[in-house]
Amino acid sequence: FKSVGDLKQYSTISGACNSFETETISKGEMLRSKIELMGQPMVTGYDGKQCWIQQGEHVFPADETTTQRIVEEVKHGMVLLMKLGEPGARIEAADRREVAGRPCSGLKIYADDGKPSTFYADDTSHYILRSEYVGTDLEQGVSAVKICEYSDNRPIMGSIMPYHITEFSSEKKSAETDIRSIVEHNVDDSFFSIPTEKPIARLKEGPV
Repeated sequence: FKSVGDLKQYSTISGACNSFETETISKGEMLRSKIELMGQPMVTGYDGKQCWIQQGEHVFPADETTTQRIVEEVKHGMVLLMKLGEPGARIEAADRREVAGRPCSGLKIYADDGKPSTFYADDTSHYILRSEYVGTDLEQGVSAVKICEYSDNRPIMGSIMPYHITEFSSEKKSAETDIRSIVEHNVDDSFFSIPTEKPIARLKEGPV
């Protein structure tokens, strides 16, 4: 699917906030996300194996910390709920807690990296209101409890999707996303692969 919305990123160190319009295309664990940064599009991609970044015409593999964060966010996101239907999946009951004033049941699901994510479902609606796992802080590159709180749930494509997502890193707000639209968007898997960087013709002519 393709989602378009507004993203606010908060520094977990200073609290400073930057706002972007964002477009994300997802297919299973693959994604391609685009924002406008200083007047230039910046694209972040993950094809299920490799993370990459494209700024303008320049394409390069993502650094180790960025790669780790993206892989964690993908593998420990809502897609992890698909394991509920898989034989052999490791799933456990978790402690109950209250989220946004709503009593919730906890469900712990283990991802392919061996680490669990805990999802909290509203006892009445059964919507997922919160998820958390031990991941990596975006700015500091250190271990942190990554939390997502989901709200404004709406029916879409035979399921339910949250249109407002608030993210925290060790209880400090790190991002807030308001989705304006979600539509089906069929693309080939190659769409998520790292693009081939266009060669600069002038470089072939030798030094000046």
